[in-house]
Amino acid sequence: MVDHTSNEQSEVAQTESQIKEKVNRGFHGFSQIMFTGVRVDNGKLVGGYFFQIWEKTYILWGTTNAIPNMFEVHQNTVSQYIGIDRNGGNIYLGSEVKLFHDRHDAQHGTVLYDEEEVCFHVEVGLEEFVPLIPREVEVIEEGI
Repeated sequence: MVDHTSNEQSEVAQTESQIKEKVNRGFHGFSQIMFTGVRVDNGKLVGGYFFQIWEKTYILWGTTNAIPNMFEVHQNTVSQYIGIDRNGGNIYLGSEVKLFHDRHDAQHGTVLYDEEEVCFHVEVGLEEFVPLIPREVEVIEEGI
């Protein structure tokens, strides 16, 4: 009979060791862009650095005695920080925003990423997109 418990413990120790090594090297290997995600343990939103190993996704925000402070998050809830809106609010991928441009009335839309154009934009209608210019938007709800 194979002891799966010791294999699982070994994998966890190896993961922790790899994370500590990267943290001790000054977060090399971690993204330098901020992200948010919903915690697996309690459903709360947490922000920090994105880190993924094997099939687990984490948000890290620093260290205590060379041990990373991190929470496991649901991968499908991770959202990238993009910038600051005209009122100082944080814009994330998926944020619902009011768009103020060309002196028109404000339009509501969602911040998306366009892989073909390699840029962020605001979807303001069916198949209608406007380039994202942070000073022209106001966050209504942060994205997830």
